Amino acid sequence: MIDLKIRDYGFKETPFPEDSLDYTMRGRKQEWKKIKHLLDRALTETGPKTILIQGDYGYGKTFTLEQIVLSFSKKEFENSEKSIVASIRLAESEPEARIGLSFVTKIFYEIGFDKLVQIAKGLGKKKLSIDSNTLRIFNALKRKKYPAFEWLVGESISSGDKKELGTKRILSKSSQAIRVLYDFLKILKMAGYRNLVVLIDEFEYVVNVYSEKQVTTILHTFKEIYDEFVRTKTRGEDMANFIFVIAMTPKGWDYLTETEAKLSRKTGGGGITPWMDRIRSEQYSVVLNPLSKEETIEMINDRIEKKRIEYKKFPYKTFPFIQPGFFEIIYEASMGIPRTILRYCDIVMDRALTEEIKEISGDYAKNVLKELLLYSEKAKTEKV
Repeated sequence: MIDLKIRDYGFKETPFPEDSLDYTMRGRKQEWKKIKHLLDRALTETGPKTILIQGDYGYGKTFTLEQIVLSFSKKEFENSEKSIVASIRLAESEPEARIGLSFVTKIFYEIGFDKLVQIAKGLGKKKLSIDSNTLRIFNALKRKKYPAFEWLVGESISSGDKKELGTKRILSKSSQAIRVLYDFLKILKMAGYRNLVVLIDEFEYVVNVYSEKQVTTILHTFKEIYDEFVRTKTRGEDMANFIFVIAMTPKGWDYLTETEAKLSRKTGGGGITPWMDRIRSEQYSVVLNPLSKEETIEMINDRIEKKRIEYKKFPYKTFPFIQPGFFEIIYEASMGIPRTILRYCDIVMDRALTEEIKEISGDYAKNVLKELLLYSEKAKTEKV
């Protein structure tokens, strides 16, 4: 049901949800230009690549990843139609021995049954150097056998389903799962796909929660994907490129850099140094910056227009945000941080609704935020 006060203000629902992804990207023109350049290059070249997207909390990393997925669906990148995309989060509490298993099964789960069936139907008669068990699983997918999908995502299946699939085991070990992933990259190539693009959000949680040994295990797994591509090519075989797009905070990246330096002094770097050497972060990294005032205004207006009730007759042409000072105050208080912009707009809107304010001015917004200790003259000075 529509909130009656929100309706009185001419909105179907609150226009400032922090976590909604159903909007056009505003600002970020230079960042998006670099992301597109890096992805276009990665999708047309040969070999694995890693693209880092760095931004503090609330700067729009998740939104940016969703925009990348949307752009693939619209075929806005080079070779979009020849790429398979999966967007995942790594679990925060997986034991070290299951990290690889979790990584692989999440990828298959996100690709989904229907897409995997389509990929499996691309298997030709040419012999592939892959595990016979993996081949049986994908041949079963070709016949639209759902237990084959359950097997790939690590679920338990009945003895009858195992017999039908021609397997005696379930996917339960990291080493086995990584081997299946390598086989899948070969199957993708045979089916006419060039790239598997895996977007990993909130990687800083893994860095913060996992032990140093677990983080090393993850990055060693990533490094091995690079090396397996080279090994496969050396044997005269083909496999699809694996493209990582990893979003994390700058502090998370600093932790990896510091850990790499520490391990280099102690052991030569373990699994971190080889991975960091391969990704060339100085070239393949995009940093998300705060929005400008103009971009902040565009963002707020987008939200307002998206949630307007089309048939509503407004008492003022630009009701409720009739005064430009509102945008100025929100920008100064939020410092251009996207999530903070939305949160402060929502706070002011909620108070205005309660007090039945017809026009939300800059002074009104300032007073509300000041009362909640969310605005100070210092913030204004720093912006200037």
